[in-house]
Amino acid sequence: MNAYLVKLCVCLALSCSGCGTISGHRTVYSKPTFLEAEIRSTTWTDSRGNTIRLLDWLVIVLKNNGKLVIAKYGYADTGTVISLDFYQVVPKLTPDGPDAFVLIEHDQKYGAVANIETIWSDHSDDSVGLRITRDTIPASQKERVRTIYTLWYTEDYGMTQPYSIWTSNLADSAVDSK
Repeated sequence: MNAYLVKLCVCLALSCSGCGTISGHRTVYSKPTFLEAEIRSTTWTDSRGNTIRLLDWLVIVLKNNGKLVIAKYGYADTGTVISLDFYQVVPKLTPDGPDAFVLIEHDQKYGAVANIETIWSDHSDDSVGLRITRDTIPASQKERVRTIYTLWYTEDYGMTQPYSIWTSNLADSAVDSK
């Protein structure tokens, strides 16, 4: 019985040290966490074989809640943004250590991003809304569609979509996707 208990304790200690719950030198976040270099170098290939990479980087500074980073990914040849990643920035834990970027939301719906508008809350210094306008990608549909929705970055470092999604049909000449 003693040997069984020792094996159980050793296995438990080894598994916990790998996830940082015993080790005092690691910080563990409940969501995927990255370094800036990892975010800036991320690429992937879409279903047609086109490479998608980071095109732009937007930082929103909040009064008491640190920084929110929006990484815009898309096609380098056209500048079309198709994916948005939202990160909570966790400042350096040691003087010479890097910042950590905790992934809050991955948004890759409704087509190409045409615009992101910041909406500051009247009720909180640390809640910000992001009104996102997306258009269907040219030639992807016979009739073009514009979609507008709002995501709120809340005081508890979360993303919510409390409002409805608005869509309308557009003529191809009325769309300017960036």
